[in-house]
Amino acid sequence: MKIISITWNSYIPTLLKAADELGIELEAHYTKLLEENPEEAEKVLLACENADAVFLYYISNPFWEEFYEKLEPLKTRVPVICVGSDPSAFTLSSVKLEIAATCFSYIIYGGQENFGNMLRYLLKEVLGSELEAKPPEKIPWDGLYHPDAKEPFSNIKEYLNWYGPLKDKIVGLIISRTSWVNNELEIEKALIEKLENLGLSVVPVFAYSVKDEELGSRGMDEVIVDYLIENGRPIIDCLVKLSPFLLQAVKPKREIHHAQQKA
Repeated sequence: MKIISITWNSYIPTLLKAADELGIELEAHYTKLLEENPEEAEKVLLACENADAVFLYYISNPFWEEFYEKLEPLKTRVPVICVGSDPSAFTLSSVKLEIAATCFSYIIYGGQENFGNMLRYLLKEVLGSELEAKPPEKIPWDGLYHPDAKEPFSNIKEYLNWYGPLKDKIVGLIISRTSWVNNELEIEKALIEKLENLGLSVVPVFAYSVKDEELGSRGMDEVIVDYLIENGRPIIDCLVKLSPFLLQAVKPKREIHHAQQKA
């Protein structure tokens, strides 16, 4: 069983682990590298002809439009599952829209269990396997993380009850939710350990990069206000951003701002 995938780089390690556990031959490619190397993109197109299925995370740009146009004739012979942040990407699939939409739910919630169940789902719904797949597991979009804690915390009070009294100097960390949900946190763990060994308290926050009301994810500014600001003042002395996405300017809630003015 061979599946070819073209996705964001951050999805590849977890997809490969999930495929390995199921005994699936998964050939994973990073979109950006194919954009920069047309010859490699042509090789991938040839490989798709001999695949049992093709899984794509579609991005609206000139490369994808050209690549997909070349892939279109294969759709009569090879199942193509196309997902993307824009639901119109589902319509580019050769399978039922319901299948593409369900796969997007698996991949957007993330984590190895969801990725594994997505592959099981594809094997059953697209390739006729008898494997059973659990539905997508909803995982928090943001929260407080610490490598010594068994579970994430949903608010700062819970975190501090577990962590203990904060020291004089406190460092806030912004962690990519993708890194957290896929347990790819070697850098984050090392940094937290180093900071704490220096006598600093650390408040690590993981968050999804984009506000999406339909998904239920909050904007980064809302996350920072919720976890790192109390009574209109930051509880940290500095902020280290490990997430690759830009932060918006953070403004305290209006009622807090008015309370400060009155004081």
